[in-house]
Amino acid sequence: MSKILVPKTDYLVEIDEIARAISILGNPNWEITASFETKENQPSLDENGDLFEPIYKLNLRAIPKFNLELETSSQAKDLKKELAEIQALFEFIEENKRNFFNVFEFEGVLE
Repeated sequence: MSKILVPKTDYLVEIDEIARAISILGNPNWEITASFETKENQPSLDENGDLFEPIYKLNLRAIPKFNLELETSSQAKDLKKELAEIQALFEFIEENKRNFFNVFEFEGVLE
């Protein structure tokens, strides 16, 4: 298992090569997920009858664990800081998605 501290954030990305899973640790106020999923569930054939490799897509999601209702400017400022860190996290994962995909040794291609 590899652990990577994301620069300019409080987030830690854990890469589990065996389970082919990405875990994101950091802010308890957010449920953040990153995963590779196939675009199509069914394998398809080309014109010659050869099997196409599955196409994988990186899925990122950040879901707040709180009701979003701002009542003060300091709450808005705190939310802005959290969103900036999530943006930095997503950018880091997007920039490194090819490396993560290769570590997992998926059979297919990355979109």
